[in-house]
Amino acid sequence: MANNYHGKTILGELMDNVTVSSSASTDSTAAVYVGKETGGNLWVEVYAGDTAVVMENTDTLGFYLQSDDAGTLADCEAPVSHDNAGGKVGATGTFAHEETNEIAADAATYGLSITAGAGTVTFAAGDLIAEIGIPDTMMRLCGHTYINLKTIETGDPTGTIDAFVVARI
Repeated sequence: MANNYHGKTILGELMDNVTVSSSASTDSTAAVYVGKETGGNLWVEVYAGDTAVVMENTDTLGFYLQSDDAGTLADCEAPVSHDNAGGKVGATGTFAHEETNEIAADAATYGLSITAGAGTVTFAAGDLIAEIGIPDTMMRLCGHTYINLKTIETGDPTGTIDAFVVARI
């Protein structure tokens, strides 16, 4: 496959040639260990896989990070909020889960969404589609050490995607 990620420090693979599904959501095929202290140096990079990603009309393709403390894909969730006392970020408080905040089960955060608009958007095989920084606070405040990527599609985008956790030190 042609690609544009040569020479990067890939820490783990989240998706490998995963088919973009119409009007659905897809979890990554793996969770990657990143630890609690990312220092802002870890990123998720998403590429078109072996098949070009094509979006037409008002198709959308979103990429969202989720996390977990044990790397179990089924348990990965969106770190939607963190209640803290005294206003000191990360000092005290408890992680507020989706259920307690009445957030949809497939909710996610820290993402990127692309909409085709009135025309066509095409990413050739191997093209970089998105770069998403993994916030240090997300992992530290939630007490999580694994990252998962979720895609959420509307309309009828087509193609395949690859996704990696990359270190930028």
